[in-house]
Amino acid sequence: MTGDPNSCGSKTTQTKERPQVSQLKVSISTAMKVIAAMAGFAVAAIFISSSQVAGQGRTPVGAWEVQHGPLHIVYAFANDGTYTYQRYGTGREEEETGVYAVQGDRLIVKPESGPQRVFRWRIGPDPATAGYGGQVLFLRYQDDREEFFYPQ
Repeated sequence: MTGDPNSCGSKTTQTKERPQVSQLKVSISTAMKVIAAMAGFAVAAIFISSSQVAGQGRTPVGAWEVQHGPLHIVYAFANDGTYTYQRYGTGREEEETGVYAVQGDRLIVKPESGPQRVFRWRIGPDPATAGYGGQVLFLRYQDDREEFFYPQ
């Protein structure tokens, strides 16, 4: 600095040192790493929030079964976003595999072949025991029919 710092009318001049090129490279490299890390956290946060139900932190992970007489239907949802579906007991057995995603109260099931299915879903108390039993998986179909599945 130049000039008298106690004088009100004087001008002060500062000289700034310019960073060396090697310092700039380190700063840019560090900034890029921080940005990349933040982007990774953002993607992870989006994935986690999309796999939770309205802040409940619940997912359909596990095997769930419903039985109608001899007919059994089983959905098994894995942590890695894959599922299996089985329908058996009536002489016409079916099995499919695919991927699923949760978006709020929507459960989207996409088989390896065929169209995807979208359900409204939730986990709640068993209506057959007036809430005194365990938790069941409720699936609401496109035709507004709701079915509940017991843990297997």
